[in-house]
Amino acid sequence: MLVKNAFRVSCGHNYSEVYKSDIYVYQLNVTDFDDCVISKPSKTIKYNGKVSDKNVLSLNDIIISKTTKGKKAHVGYVSQLFDKDTFISNNLIVLRSSTDKYDPLFVAEYLDKIIIPEKLNGKDNYKFEKDDIEKMELPDIPLDEQKKLVSFFSLINKRTALYKEIIDNNNKIKLSLLERLKQEEKHENN
Repeated sequence: MLVKNAFRVSCGHNYSEVYKSDIYVYQLNVTDFDDCVISKPSKTIKYNGKVSDKNVLSLNDIIISKTTKGKKAHVGYVSQLFDKDTFISNNLIVLRSSTDKYDPLFVAEYLDKIIIPEKLNGKDNYKFEKDDIEKMELPDIPLDEQKKLVSFFSLINKRTALYKEIIDNNNKIKLSLLERLKQEEKHENN
């Protein structure tokens, strides 16, 4: 089945700051997701415009970067919403399910690991258009099998996040020890 037959595909929007507004929203960018996991957006913008469901991130959306970085396009799955509405920037493409035949996390992982790398075929720079995404073919796998795979993917994602946290903490410990050593050396030389 083609992506366009299972998902509504749309592009993000260009939101510039509007200064006569008290409404603050998040703007989702490529830097806010990695390996199919979307973290809380880092950019907050003032917004004074029409809010429609199309502009705002929804649970189970799939987000794809329009441009590649290196030989990788970023793909993310929305598993949680944040404390403010989150708008999708214009460098992203949004897939919103229009059928119950596919699990969105399964599709995000499949696009990220199989379809998009095949499409890139080793190219460093590529710009995806809405039509490119709509024409991608999804596998015909029963929903219960997709859900089994998704539970396994979720476990892997949790472990990966834990390992990243351990590595970050270890690096902080190393830095702290080296800074302490540097301070002690400074005091000895004075």
